[in-house]
Amino acid sequence: MFLKKIELKGFKSFAFPTVIEFKKGLTVIVGPNGSGKSNINDALKWVLGESSKKTLRAKQTDDMIFSGSHTKEAASFAEVNLFFDNSNKLLEHEEDEIIITRKLYRKKNENQYFINREKVRRKDVKNLFLDTGLGNTDLSIISQGSVAKIAEARPQDLRLLLEEASGVSKYQIHKKEAVLKLEKVATNLEIFEVKLNGLKKQIAPLKKASEQAKNYLKIKEELTKIELPLIKSLLLDGYNKQDELKNLEEKSKQEKILIEKILNKLAKDLKEDQVTLLDLDQEITKLHTIQNDLQNNLNKKISFNGDKKEFSNKIKYSLYGINDLKDIIKQTENEEEDLNKQISSLKTKMFELRSETENYIAKLNQVNFQLDNLKNADKNYNQAVKSILDNKLIFNLVYGTVKDLIKVDSQYELALETAIGSKFKNIVVNNEKTIKETVAFLKKNKLGIATFIPAENVKEKFIIDELKSVIIKISGFNSILSDVIKADSKFKKVVSSLAGNIVIFNDLDSALLAAKFIQYRLSIVTLEGDIIYPGFTVKGGFSNKNIKKFELERYQLAKEKLAKVINKNEIMIDNLENNILDFNAKRDIVQKGNIRNAERLHFLEKDLQQLLESYHTIFKEEFDLEKLEIKKDLKKPLSLEKINNQIRNLNQKKHQLSLKIIDSQDNQQLQNKKWQDLLQKIQYSEINLDKIERLISENTDILNKDYQLTYQNLLEKDFKKLKEPIDEIIIKQQEYRKELRAIGYIDQEAIKRYQELTAEYQKLDHEIKELTEAKEKLTSTIDIMDQEMIKRIKNTYLKINDRFDAIFKTLFRGGHAKIEFIEPDNLLESGLEIRASAPGKSVKNLSLYSGGEKSLIAISLIFAINEIRNLPLLLLDEVEAALDEANVERFANFAKILNNQTQLIIVSHRPGTMEKADILYGVTMQEKGVTSIFNVSLDKVKEEFIN
Repeated sequence: MFLKKIELKGFKSFAFPTVIEFKKGLTVIVGPNGSGKSNINDALKWVLGESSKKTLRAKQTDDMIFSGSHTKEAASFAEVNLFFDNSNKLLEHEEDEIIITRKLYRKKNENQYFINREKVRRKDVKNLFLDTGLGNTDLSIISQGSVAKIAEARPQDLRLLLEEASGVSKYQIHKKEAVLKLEKVATNLEIFEVKLNGLKKQIAPLKKASEQAKNYLKIKEELTKIELPLIKSLLLDGYNKQDELKNLEEKSKQEKILIEKILNKLAKDLKEDQVTLLDLDQEITKLHTIQNDLQNNLNKKISFNGDKKEFSNKIKYSLYGINDLKDIIKQTENEEEDLNKQISSLKTKMFELRSETENYIAKLNQVNFQLDNLKNADKNYNQAVKSILDNKLIFNLVYGTVKDLIKVDSQYELALETAIGSKFKNIVVNNEKTIKETVAFLKKNKLGIATFIPAENVKEKFIIDELKSVIIKISGFNSILSDVIKADSKFKKVVSSLAGNIVIFNDLDSALLAAKFIQYRLSIVTLEGDIIYPGFTVKGGFSNKNIKKFELERYQLAKEKLAKVINKNEIMIDNLENNILDFNAKRDIVQKGNIRNAERLHFLEKDLQQLLESYHTIFKEEFDLEKLEIKKDLKKPLSLEKINNQIRNLNQKKHQLSLKIIDSQDNQQLQNKKWQDLLQKIQYSEINLDKIERLISENTDILNKDYQLTYQNLLEKDFKKLKEPIDEIIIKQQEYRKELRAIGYIDQEAIKRYQELTAEYQKLDHEIKELTEAKEKLTSTIDIMDQEMIKRIKNTYLKINDRFDAIFKTLFRGGHAKIEFIEPDNLLESGLEIRASAPGKSVKNLSLYSGGEKSLIAISLIFAINEIRNLPLLLLDEVEAALDEANVERFANFAKILNNQTQLIIVSHRPGTMEKADILYGVTMQEKGVTSIFNVSLDKVKEEFIN
């Protein structure tokens, strides 16, 4: 904080508007006695709220206003403006420049105060400078007359300086207010306790009977409140469950019959498959026997002198095997070709399905895009709202827009939009502090306007109980809008403020009837989006909200259909992929068989060639193959190749049949489990049907006997929805009935008499508790403030003593000085005394020191306080007047150093002080009674001192 300038208009001897500007550096104001330079001191004190005429050197209020001279008429008002640079925010004010103004009009005796040209109270000015060092001008503005008095100040006056230096002025003010409140609270508490004791004696005789009666009526009321809606819920649920259980029982029995048929068929098929498997095993065994016999015959060697016919048969049998194997190879090649065709066909189908599915996915993406656009249509925020949401982390706590924070079921969406849709873009924050931050942000950045709702402070809206009890009974009533809104519990007040007094009806006819019945006192909205405002203004018809709803439903339906088609196609693609894998596996088996058969054919042909060569060698002739009619030979035996092929085919059938049997057994287990589940369902239905029938009978009896109602009568009544689980409510019902039987007879008159006295007693008791809490809180607050003040005073006291002694030694060239508490154990109230001993002196009473020595002691203390407190401004008015030249020089040197941390202004006529000035102002009174101020060239002054 820095005092940039002073403007004086008509203040004391300043007849003409005068401006004194201050810059960095030591400022010294000089002038002869009587020139009016001390009026600058008075001007500062006056603006800062000084009210003592004696301190301001005046006899009456109008003495502050220029009284006139030979050439200048008296001023009609006095005005002083202080301009402070507040860029370091020492003063708790948002502006970087602060102008403090005080005005006084002649004969009006009315002082006006201003901060930055806005009118304020004197208290506001004093509070602004509290604990800055300028709050007590005795510490920051020291005159020639007061400097020496500091050394002899009364202990309590000296204490005031320490308190200002410690920065506890605010605590003193707050403590004083707290003590006054505490005294008032204690007095009221005593009065209320006397009244309360009197009421206790009156209430005692009625208490037991009243409590018994009150308890009975309360239990009966609670029972009545829950029992009818409970019975309605139980009977509705009971009849529905009865139907459901009967349907479940019937359906389960039918499913059980169906599964039993499936199980019977599975058992029959499984038995047949197992017989077939046994037959296959037997057939394979037979073929293996034939295979071994053939192989043994083929392995027999023909002797050199063997029979020619037997050799010919061997060649013939070899040709049989070759021809059979060629037929088998051709057959498997055809089978492989068929498999390739089927695989190709399946791949084509899979490719077509994938292409079709990709098209459906693209359409689904378009539908999702349209749905997102429709759902987010309300989130196109203006620049102000968007900028707050984008920067929400820089503020204390911004939750989001109303639209983001609340939800309702789909049936209430149209009613919600109609009723409070205009407030969807309002921004919810935690409290008004955050509102100030966000509004300041919008103003500073010129971003526009937004509406804010403070979640902690917003005022809730309700429907009064009398009106509520009427409206919920009107036909067509649905609910209160705030009750169907879903939001976090911390937004309860927000929801109540938006929708706590808005009612939902099913249709416009019932809404109009209700509005008329309640004399148009509430807003009523329908599920179809019509609204009736208080005072009977109706807004309705077909709106864009309806179109949006239909569009949403249309796109949602399209989305569901596309999703089903895509899902179905993906299942088909998976099935095709599995089929392709199966066919590929079969093809691999066939291909491997072909390779194996080709190798076998090569071996058989080579073997035939060897037989033919052996025949030629043995019988000296070529074997005539052309004479053999193998294909026409109907009596040809089975070849080994055919037997091998049959065995392979039968093994494949056996493998497939084994897999089928395993699947059948698994299915059999699954169906058995389903059968067991259904059996349990049937048993469950039968048991629970019996329970429900008993429940229906019991509650129907209660309804008829206790309330004289039938089930049909009950259905016509509307009740609030039950919030707790049914089981818990039933337990409560049973407990209430048991308690009523235990209480028995009651005296209702006792209730009335007791209630009247109890109401007064509770009111007093509540007020006493509040007063007790307030007393404890105030006592605690005072204790905390006391501890903080003691801490600050003690710390400041120690620091000041350290610097006081050091500065004293510097200015006095030795000695020692300190301040002492008169009552060290009572730091909150104890006065202080200065103890100082100049070099070579043992003076205990400071009044025995000379005027110059007293001034130097006081200056040492002021400088010490300033170093510790770091005052923003210190004005010394001829405080060194009584010092000799050597002390003036030491004073000026120390002041020069002090100016580095404090803005120091010295009013002086001593050359030693002038020499150290960075800025020098001259004060003259060329015309009697009129002060003039001019800037003095330091170079000329220095030149005059040198010469």
